[in-house]
Amino acid sequence: MNYQSSLRYLEGFINLEKLTYCPDSHLYNLDRMHNLIEMFDHPEKSFFPILIAGTKGKGSTGFYLESILKAAGIRVGFYNSPHILEPTERIRLQGQDISKEDWVQGVKEIREKLRGLSLRATAGSEAISSPRLLRRFTPRNDVSSFSYFEILTLLAILVFAQKKIQVGIFEVGMGGRLDATNILKAPLVILTPISLDHEAVLGNTIAAIAREKAGVIHAGSDVVVGRQPSEALRMIRKQIRKVGAKIHRASSGISLEPGLPGDHQKRNAALASKAAEILLGELSETVIASRSEAISGCGQRLPSLRPSAGLAVTKTVILPRRPPKNSGGILAMTNSCVSAKAWDSSADGSVRRNVSDNDVIRQGLQSSNWPGRYETINRNPEIVIDAAHNPTSVSVLADHLMKRESSRRKVLIFGTSRDKNYGAMLKTLSACFSMAILTASQNPRSREIGDLMHLAKPHFKTIFPASNTAEALRLARTLAHPKDLIVATGSFYLIGEIKRLVRNQ
Repeated sequence: MNYQSSLRYLEGFINLEKLTYCPDSHLYNLDRMHNLIEMFDHPEKSFFPILIAGTKGKGSTGFYLESILKAAGIRVGFYNSPHILEPTERIRLQGQDISKEDWVQGVKEIREKLRGLSLRATAGSEAISSPRLLRRFTPRNDVSSFSYFEILTLLAILVFAQKKIQVGIFEVGMGGRLDATNILKAPLVILTPISLDHEAVLGNTIAAIAREKAGVIHAGSDVVVGRQPSEALRMIRKQIRKVGAKIHRASSGISLEPGLPGDHQKRNAALASKAAEILLGELSETVIASRSEAISGCGQRLPSLRPSAGLAVTKTVILPRRPPKNSGGILAMTNSCVSAKAWDSSADGSVRRNVSDNDVIRQGLQSSNWPGRYETINRNPEIVIDAAHNPTSVSVLADHLMKRESSRRKVLIFGTSRDKNYGAMLKTLSACFSMAILTASQNPRSREIGDLMHLAKPHFKTIFPASNTAEALRLARTLAHPKDLIVATGSFYLIGEIKRLVRNQ
């Protein structure tokens, strides 16, 4: 198997990101993910998981948290979606995309395991080593019905375990309660601002959507919450009370200027900072370890990890048999033991760093190499791509343009998906663009150009249709002067194609 054949193999699974219709509700469940992690002997128990759910800002918040933890000397992995150019962007190790070699090795391992299961399943239950597992592979969740996202989530978990990642940050794909990432039952959860999106699946009110996203909150979780609509916050608090979790309110922003542009990035940075404070604060008190129900005899001496930058090391760590009574939060995960696999520590059980938490957080927030977030990909004329793809994130982009680029002549390249409220997005963007080029990416879910034209006409002075992104980019460059600004937005898939075209020219 090589890289290209690994991509072809993965495309053989159900890819909800490319479906042009709303799939049957039976596809949304965690049964298949339970099967997968059981098949691979629960690799998720080798690292400490963090889940990020919400409607906007999940990727940037995860990027900031990844950067902070890396600056603290912690081995960190980050799973995010969708990608812009290459699927390898979805799995990051220590701030870098996974290598194609490691990607191929992981996909090959998954293929061999699933191939063996498929063969055994067709042979009948006598050939299955685990009859209980076979019974769970019904037509509702058999091998052939795994989704592309589920397999990639498994790949990230496997790679994090194999690369001895200490903290794994996972961006929820859609919703939360039934998202593949929720199999991790993360003890630390971040909820970014919630608004309307994916209404056909999650519900058509903010309260309904918040209920689904709050489903990532489990017993004993520490939950970091920033600014939320009141109806979303009510649902979050309801879930927290229901399961016995603990809420931490993040500030509405930070005083320093983060590495990514835009006032909204200060809010994302504040969420990441709060989560880092919780995590690093626990490190200064004790050892945070990955949960491992499979380990017997909690309280025994267990080996610590190899040295990592900025952290002192000891040969063994002793953990209590049970978490302190009524302790709550990260260290009080219900019905699970903990193993000393996640952190290097000193002899007294504490972790020492060579820099302060504030210095680490400040350093991490200065990171700026996060693609697709108001990213400049060309000069003269300047071409910016931004992954805004729903009315709320488009509004944030428009605010930034009106504050920072109000005097510049601007050309818009816009395309989006069928399930998006494109009318609201176009109306918002018309406040800072008089000229729009409407197009469609190659993704089958792309909204038809004719539909975009119909709703754009009342709002823009000049509108041009472009049959594909290559034509849209050529037209934008023809219309723009050297000092003008071209902005492409509306879809991850659109900006990915624009970026690839610019890179290849």
